[in-house]
Amino acid sequence: MSHRKPGRICLALCVAAQFLAIANAQAQMQRSGVGATLGVAPPPTDDISSRRHRSPTGAVCLRLAAASRSFPNNDRLFNHWIYAENICGDRVRVQVCYYGTRNCIDMDIGGHERKEAILGTLPATKDFRYEYSERF
Repeated sequence: MSHRKPGRICLALCVAAQFLAIANAQAQMQRSGVGATLGVAPPPTDDISSRRHRSPTGAVCLRLAAASRSFPNNDRLFNHWIYAENICGDRVRVQVCYYGTRNCIDMDIGGHERKEAILGTLPATKDFRYEYSERF
């Protein structure tokens, strides 16, 4: 058993917490949108700073939704699915992450296409939140 001073442990925890707070703030500044499955409320979104692909009429091109599906042989293990639909003619690239983390996937949705992808697989976690950032 190692003998460490409580002050060093506190300092290490404070530095780690500050690093995570900075990383979370940077992630929120770059976020285009947020969402969630039906079991949890999505965090509030700030549409003023969001940069989105738009159609010639001004409609948002990309629509995202989420759902979780359990495995057929294990109802306590869930795949977290992201569904994307591009209603515009141009290709849209988007990065989708679990909310507040760097656990992400990239999706490339062609014009007038629909795609689905697994964001992750977790045990006993049916509902989840996500955030996404469109690439330009």
